[in-house]
Amino acid sequence: MEYGSSGTKSHVDILGYPMNVAAKITSLATADHILIGHTTYQSLDLRIRERLTKSGLKRQEYIKNQTGDAYSISSFGF
Repeated sequence: MEYGSSGTKSHVDILGYPMNVAAKITSLATADHILIGHTTYQSLDLRIRERLTKSGLKRQEYIKNQTGDAYSISSFGF
């Protein structure tokens, strides 16, 4: 999305639900961890999901305080 055009330059940004969730996941990340959202997790092949679960993949719910919206996040640490 382009906004704030002054005729010579403008700001470009990506907006929407996927970017909002990605920002929330990024804010929860710690060193040596991989975090993925529920939609991405569901898109993985079943065999990969099973391997990750056996290797310690954990699901957690992130709840936004202001709205009460819940986001399912899976994390895997090394």
